[in-house]
Amino acid sequence: MYCNLIKDNNYVDKLFPSTKLYAKLQLLFEESTIYAPRSLLLFGYIRLRMKLFLISLVVLLVNIPFGYWRANVERFTLQWFLAIHLPVIVVVVLRLVSHLGFAWFTYVVLVAAFFLGQRFGGLIIRRVRKVCDHATSCMVMDLYRCRRQS
Repeated sequence: MYCNLIKDNNYVDKLFPSTKLYAKLQLLFEESTIYAPRSLLLFGYIRLRMKLFLISLVVLLVNIPFGYWRANVERFTLQWFLAIHLPVIVVVVLRLVSHLGFAWFTYVVLVAAFFLGQRFGGLIIRRVRKVCDHATSCMVMDLYRCRRQS
């Protein structure tokens, strides 16, 4: 079963990010109407969803130490603002490097991953304070000390 596609270079960019393959496909897509199998469209959609899932997972994991740091400092100080806003740079770089784009649905997923990572970091520091004697702003060292202590 085939569906009708209008010539769209952005669609080709999303499906085939390789430049060599893109140049070859650009020659094929000179007509105004292209017929492509539905499986090809589905493949592009699945790749986009998988990429979005992986990047949101990275965003969540990157934000856990920053949430840990944020939960250990006083609110509205320089360290607190840095703990919240430094990971934003990582998110923007990930978007640009992965060619994910800035569609509205990607904002929803990545913002949710961002806040969940911050929240999980805050929950971890609460747990560390209950189990260990002393908690600092460094999650790695605190977890190492708690492990050695118990």
